[in-house]
Formats: sequence, structure tokens, C-alpha cells
Amino acid sequence: MELTWRAWKALSRTEKAQFLGLFREQNARDRQRAAMARKNGHAARGRVSS
Repeated sequence: MELTWRAWKALSRTEKAQFLGLFREQNARDRQRAAMARKNGHAARGRVSS
């Protein structure tokens, strides 16, 4: 955890902004995919077993 924090602190403001932008985009896609799966009757991590 300490190593991760040091690496984050070493990034420039621009690099942090780029990372956060990509992270938010991926998170939005993941949430949309999970919502579509629920809408189609599937669990977020696979099919619902009955």
C-alpha cells in the first residue's frame, strides 16, 4: 500500500488527471454493463441460477 501511495504521489498532475479520466470511463462502462445484465435477467457476474 505504501508503494502504491508513493507511486501515486510521484505522478504529475496531468498524469493523475489522465488516470482518473480513464478510471471513470471504465467504471461507467462497468456500471452500464451490469445494469444491462440486470435488465436482461442476469446477475452482475453471470447468469442467475434457478
